Amino acid sequence: MDALVTGANGVMYLAGASVLADLFGASASLQRGAGLFLVVFAALVGWYARNRAAGPGMGWGIVAVNVAWVAGSLAVAAAGPGEFTAVGRIWLVAQAAVVGLFAVLQMRTLSVTRR
Repeated sequence: MDALVTGANGVMYLAGASVLADLFGASASLQRGAGLFLVVFAALVGWYARNRAAGPGMGWGIVAVNVAWVAGSLAVAAAGPGEFTAVGRIWLVAQAAVVGLFAVLQMRTLSVTRR
C-alpha cells in the first residue's frame, strides 16, 4: 500500500504541479521535486515489498524515511514558509498521518519478522 499511495502522490505532484501550487501555496518546482522523490521512493518500496531476499535493514531504512517525512511535513505545516495556504497545511497534516500509519505498520511487521 505504501508504494501505491506514495507513487500516486508522486505522479499527482509531477503532473499537477501548477494546479497544486495554486491550491497548496507551494511553488510548482517544490511540487515537482517532491513528486520526483516520491516516485523514486515508491519504486524502492515496491521493489522491497516483492523481494524476499532483501533484509530487514532496508525495511528499517524505509521506516526511517517515512518517519522523517512525517516530521518534516508536520514542521512545515506548523511553522513552515508563510506561502502555504490553509488547504496546503491541512494536506501536509493529512498525508503525514497516512505516512505515519504506514511507518507504524511497517515497524510492527519488521518487529514480528525479527522474532
